Amino acid sequence: MRRRPAAVDHRVSGDYPRLTMAVVKHAIQENDVVALRERVGAWPAGTVCTAVSIYDDAACVEISEDAPPGAALDMVDVPFELLELRPRYRRRPAGGMEA
Repeated sequence: MRRRPAAVDHRVSGDYPRLTMAVVKHAIQENDVVALRERVGAWPAGTVCTAVSIYDDAACVEISEDAPPGAALDMVDVPFELLELRPRYRRRPAGGMEA
């Protein structure tokens, strides 16, 4: 006669440690392109900036305009939680490679 294995309770009990997923974020570095998540001073949420100095809990960002390229409008210190990292690449031109 074959014996059946004992019934196993597969429910999670309070005796086991709770597993959590690690989330790794890219730390904002100098020259990264970032956007404001909320209004900071006179600048609305979504304003795109460049991180120029990194501190323990904030970054000094430069807000500039395209015409003339690189003309600085303002520099402000912004806490990291109010910054969103943007991709470093540019869009390809419609006609293919740049000349």
